[in-house]
Amino acid sequence: MSKSNTNPKNLGIESSKEFSIDDDSRDPFAEPETAENIFSKTYRNTGSFAFNGKGRFSRVGRDPSEEQKNIKERNSYRSGSPDRFEDRYPSLELQKNIGLRNPKNDCFMNASLQVMFSIPELMKFFATKEYKNVYSFEECNKKKAYSSKEMILPGYKYCNAMSKLCLDVCSSFKKELEATELRKLFKKSFSKSHQHDANDFILSLFSKLQDEQTLKKRPVSDKFANEQEAWEHYVKHNPSIIDQLFFGMIQRSSRCGSCKKVAHRYESFNQIELECESSSLEMAYQGFLSDEIMKKNQSYRCDECHKVVKCRIMKEIVKMPRYLFFLFKRFNSNMSKITKMIKYRTKILLEDKIDGGPLEYHLQGIILHSESRRGGHYISYAKKGDNWIRFNDASYKPIKSKHIIDKDAYILLYKRA
Repeated sequence: MSKSNTNPKNLGIESSKEFSIDDDSRDPFAEPETAENIFSKTYRNTGSFAFNGKGRFSRVGRDPSEEQKNIKERNSYRSGSPDRFEDRYPSLELQKNIGLRNPKNDCFMNASLQVMFSIPELMKFFATKEYKNVYSFEECNKKKAYSSKEMILPGYKYCNAMSKLCLDVCSSFKKELEATELRKLFKKSFSKSHQHDANDFILSLFSKLQDEQTLKKRPVSDKFANEQEAWEHYVKHNPSIIDQLFFGMIQRSSRCGSCKKVAHRYESFNQIELECESSSLEMAYQGFLSDEIMKKNQSYRCDECHKVVKCRIMKEIVKMPRYLFFLFKRFNSNMSKITKMIKYRTKILLEDKIDGGPLEYHLQGIILHSESRRGGHYISYAKKGDNWIRFNDASYKPIKSKHIIDKDAYILLYKRA
């Protein structure tokens, strides 16, 4: 949101901002623009657009009364409530299938994006540029010098590239396209001359999108009375769509081997990494939650007795995210790959401290890696509505649900019911 020279409280408007007819900020799904309907058209709650007679549209108004409603609606993602844009954008084809071209070594990105395209909330958020409304008028007015420069990454470079891609997927009549703008942004960290890891790309993309929706100045605290307070603090100061959909919280409790003092630490997470020693996801998950023993030579210093001692670390999930990623740790440090079959179900039951349980999760997407790490290939399975689709770069086809349990599964995405 740009800095306004007017007073929204008195005038109820932002300073005028012009948009070209070819600007991707306009609504690509609106009726054809005519002289009769231009002056009456309003786009969601971001203001009215009027034709200025010079081939351009100007944003001339915005309704501040909608802002408090928006704040409440943002929290609907975390609670798992129904999609908030369903009636506002009925023309968006969020379940559309489209292939992604692979000029060279881009299968890691294509497979990852196809799984993301199966998430309606994410597609709607970027297709409608809601990232520009993450902070409300009230929040911005409290910050007298508010501007995009106060974001960790100013300018919405990655958000805009993701927005264009989501709009292309929803609106294109083509059978395939290429994620050109997004790929350019990662050309240094993910060179086309090398093989890359799909999980590394997902984490990197999420980080960039978070940073463009998060203020630099945030209160930092590691002392909370309980898990509810810790989670509420995180939610308040991390408003991005990535945090809303994909992040949860884990509690790590350390018991000193000398004085028996227990210290709690709360950490956010957006995936659960599972060892490949077990034969099923459920067993691997129990292994993830099992206690860890830190030996004295691992340098754990107790805050109570100040001794370097052995300690027991206990883990418990405080809050499960709406969308949960599981990563099978198939790659070793020596570049070898574990090809063991790990069974997983299309529906699993989980628990957390805040919501209790059982919490029902349904399989939403799968990223698969075949062959070796040095010369492998990524494809993905994604659920669109009630149907599963197999995506292999530019090609895609339906796949029966009984065939989605695959020994090449690398990353699983589950959605909370």
